[in-house]
Amino acid sequence: MKQIFFPVVLLLLAGTGFYCKPTHLGTRLTGKLVEKGPCGQYVIEVISGKIDSSKLEKSWRSGKDSTYENVFAVENVCDFGGAGFKVNDVFTFAISDKKAPQNCVLCQVYFAVPAVKNTVVDVRK
Repeated sequence: MKQIFFPVVLLLLAGTGFYCKPTHLGTRLTGKLVEKGPCGQYVIEVISGKIDSSKLEKSWRSGKDSTYENVFAVENVCDFGGAGFKVNDVFTFAISDKKAPQNCVLCQVYFAVPAVKNTVVDVRK
């Protein structure tokens, strides 16, 4: 009985779809943190790399009257968390099409960010 039970259970587990589904990551991009708000607001300017223009704001003016080109706001602020970066730090990253759940507490202080937001993953300094 044991000789039949184990292979059947193994077959059932394999057939139920337990597998790792890879997250689609775009190409590696190089960016600069240009704005960092008090409550998890991060604005990244893309310096180099191929990216769909719909994922960027061509030109954006900050609340500090600075104008930036090819920027977006970080959508997954709980995961990104500034990654220890200071304003003007340059780093590489990828953009994921998958939305990450945000389960952290953030304050509600208003800080202007671009309307375009992206999920930033695989951040490396």
